[in-house]
Amino acid sequence: MRAARAALILICEGDVALIERHSDGRDYWVFPGGGVDPGETPEVAALREAREELGLEVVVVREVLELHEQWFGREVQHFFLAETRQRRFGDMTGPELREMTLTNRYGRQWVPVGRAVELELLPVPAKELLAAVAAGRAWPAQVEVVTTSAESP
Repeated sequence: MRAARAALILICEGDVALIERHSDGRDYWVFPGGGVDPGETPEVAALREAREELGLEVVVVREVLELHEQWFGREVQHFFLAETRQRRFGDMTGPELREMTLTNRYGRQWVPVGRAVELELLPVPAKELLAAVAAGRAWPAQVEVVTTSAESP
């Protein structure tokens, strides 16, 4: 199996949970997520990442995007639409905690969906899907499969 990443498009009361990254002088936003561990399904990895990065228990609704591009050493990303009733982030427990330095920081925020599409939110195909939904399109009934030549920041 190719190296995979699992991410969440986590919506609560019209807001989406995002990670603000400050990495080596660059500022951008990403959807919470990370690598799929050996023996893990992408959905289980997404649930684990929600606990590690956000300190939240979430419910996966369904996969909405499968993105094929190079991203932090991963070749495919699975994006899951997810929900939670919790608004308060819990403790961050994942490896990101050990990786934080003055030049590499993570910030967790709830951002109104309409504002999120104005940010430098990566990867672009996931941002475009969120923008389409913010503009009134329904979430796709089937997984959208997108292949790009883009690479991670």
